[in-house]
Amino acid sequence: MIVREAKKSDFEFCVALGIEFAEVSKCSHGLSISRRKIEEFTNTVIENPNWISLVLEDEGEIKGIFTAAIIQTFFSEDIIAQELVWYVKEFSKEGLKLLFEFEKQCEERKVQKIVLGYKHSFVDMKKIYTRMGYRLLEAQYIKGL
Repeated sequence: MIVREAKKSDFEFCVALGIEFAEVSKCSHGLSISRRKIEEFTNTVIENPNWISLVLEDEGEIKGIFTAAIIQTFFSEDIIAQELVWYVKEFSKEGLKLLFEFEKQCEERKVQKIVLGYKHSFVDMKKIYTRMGYRLLEAQYIKGL
């Protein structure tokens, strides 16, 4: 399996995995899922210098996606990479290749901080994050109205 930057030609694969990711994580977020919105998001992030968009490819098939925004907070000029999507079909250690490549690209872009999401209902990444030098920053709560 190889990790590479997503290309416009990967659009349909990325949308399909985005929908799958939204479906499997729906139990934790409870949000509606819009194909149109996933397509719009995917079109925005692929080949955009303000984003890092990676795919995990196995023999021509996209098995995983990783997308992060390159941003600044409202109070600092430090550059932050905020992961928004990290999904791998049948997650295994191969999926970590996406994280390693993401970190490499962050270093190349002079990113000062990386922010990763964590859903305990998915793969338990707490030990891996800690071993890699990440620390818990905050927790989020969600409430439907």
